[in-house]
Amino acid sequence: MARKKKIGLKDTRTVWKDAKILNKVQPIVPHYDIVPERSALIVLDMNYVCAHRDYGIGPRFSLIGLPADYFYDRIDNAVIPNIKKLLDLFRQNDLKVLYTTMGCEKEDMSDLPETWRIAYPKIGYNKSRPGTKEFEIREEIKPQKGEPVILKKSSGAFATSNIHQILQDMGIDTLIITGVESDCCLYNTAIEANDRGYKVIVVDDASTTLTETGHRILLYTYGALFFFNVRTAKEVIEEIEKARVPVEVG
Repeated sequence: MARKKKIGLKDTRTVWKDAKILNKVQPIVPHYDIVPERSALIVLDMNYVCAHRDYGIGPRFSLIGLPADYFYDRIDNAVIPNIKKLLDLFRQNDLKVLYTTMGCEKEDMSDLPETWRIAYPKIGYNKSRPGTKEFEIREEIKPQKGEPVILKKSSGAFATSNIHQILQDMGIDTLIITGVESDCCLYNTAIEANDRGYKVIVVDDASTTLTETGHRILLYTYGALFFFNVRTAKEVIEEIEKARVPVEVG
């Protein structure tokens, strides 16, 4: 039986060397100005099964050999506080907010793509169904009445949900995406949105993944070059506040 190749310091240095080269490349994606009335805040997969250390993959981190501290500490100390700030701004200005929640509807997972039926039990996601704690959005940033919560059954939100139709019905052409994980579900959702003609802005400090390397490489080295803009929560807030200031006439 072939032995698994171990990834060591040498490989990490290669990754950062590649990143350094790509960081010199002129981005293809343009800078997107935020038009508040045509923009929606997406809170991606911040349900308990994905975003709380006591649920889903959280208790399994030690079994798969990954440290959990970076991921969950960043969720608690940066992602949730910054999503709260963005939610406050959007709600105060009657702007659109949508949530996604990762899970399934059937206990036997027969409503999932076959590949996810295999993966879900391994990461505890099979427990995320309507009516369970795992399915709920974290209490600190839970949806308000009228804010859609869209069940997604794949990494990218567009592949297995009606989010595209909902956004079109709202007249939305710009997505400001937050949540988890920035090198998996969030990244794939952003690319799917880009493929459908949306202007996409990913909020750096309102998103995270299992490692800092994964977060930065996928967002900045590839995403920001080809698919979407990356900004901080503060930058998004300032731009929306500036756009909402009435223009004095005369």
